[in-house]
Amino acid sequence: LEFRRVLFRSRTWREANRAVLTVSDNGLGIPVESVEGLFTLLDTSKQGGMGIGLWLCKQIAERNSGTISYEPHTPHGSTFKISFALANN
Repeated sequence: LEFRRVLFRSRTWREANRAVLTVSDNGLGIPVESVEGLFTLLDTSKQGGMGIGLWLCKQIAERNSGTISYEPHTPHGSTFKISFALANN
């Protein structure tokens, strides 16, 4: 059994009229064969997973005029990018 330290990093910024948040890690990453169903309800590759978390994130983002996307890192890790439209002042 191999142990490794997983680090998380978040970043926020404004991009045109949108607020953007990225959350990245240096974990094992998501298997290529699991990427297609990543935001699908009840689709999971994790033992004991329910397949609700990322689906729910997508629902919340889209119902608030937002988006969420996934980007793999080489050789390890993942980044999720969430953006929302900024309210007019």
